[in-house]
Amino acid sequence: METTPTRSRNSRATLQLSTGAPNWDESVEPRIGLLSITAHQQSFLTGPNGGRAIVKRAKPKTVLRLPDLEQSKNAVLNSLAAPSSWESYGHAIDEFIGWYCSEPRLALNRTVVLRYRFSLEQKNLAPSTINVRLAAVRRLAYEAADTGLLSPDLAAGIRRVKGAKRLGVRIGNWLTT
Repeated sequence: METTPTRSRNSRATLQLSTGAPNWDESVEPRIGLLSITAHQQSFLTGPNGGRAIVKRAKPKTVLRLPDLEQSKNAVLNSLAAPSSWESYGHAIDEFIGWYCSEPRLALNRTVVLRYRFSLEQKNLAPSTINVRLAAVRRLAYEAADTGLLSPDLAAGIRRVKGAKRLGVRIGNWLTT
């Protein structure tokens, strides 16, 4: 048996059980063999999307665990072309993961990356080293957001973390006229 929705004169939705016989008179009020339901009841039966399936997406995490970080790290390293980039980004991401996992369950956000930058500055690392490590963390956050592990808003906040300033005077013959 197959059901087909029809409308009657009083604008109530009716659901007719079809037995294969032609429907020769749709203007007649519901008869025996017809199930009468209102439009509200029909929307309740089919759902708010009209019968289409609703796909619920998993809520992005704020606290990333080690497997999530490793998955994002592999995605970052697979997106790089040069072997020297693999090495430097891999080392930078491993150091960040070690620092991040040693802290008590921090949510991965802009504040945490700022704290990481501050800890790198406390180690008296060169500004270029700090900037390379922050670039790797930014890339890690983007890959985590692309795979749905991290909110895109959090990844955008991590992207806005400024690098270390390079101090000094450039020496040489610069094009000054």
